[in-house]
Amino acid sequence: MDAADLYALIICGSVGLAIAFIVCGFIFFGIDAFNAKKEKRKIKTGLKVWFIISIALAVLITIGFIGLFILAALAMNSM
Repeated sequence: MDAADLYALIICGSVGLAIAFIVCGFIFFGIDAFNAKKEKRKIKTGLKVWFIISIALAVLITIGFIGLFILAALAMNSM
């Protein structure tokens, strides 16, 4: 295994963990929001923070993928 393969594994693993973090944040926030509405209480602060971080992380990943797509399109057009 050379360094490029190792870096690819690290990047794919990091993105996978970030996506799992995002999905869990959305699910737990939705569950707590539903329960809070039934119980007439506010949503837990920790879950609000997790949800906001998840949104920011999702935006960063989306911008990164769009940047990679644009870079790949430019590379293909220059050939």
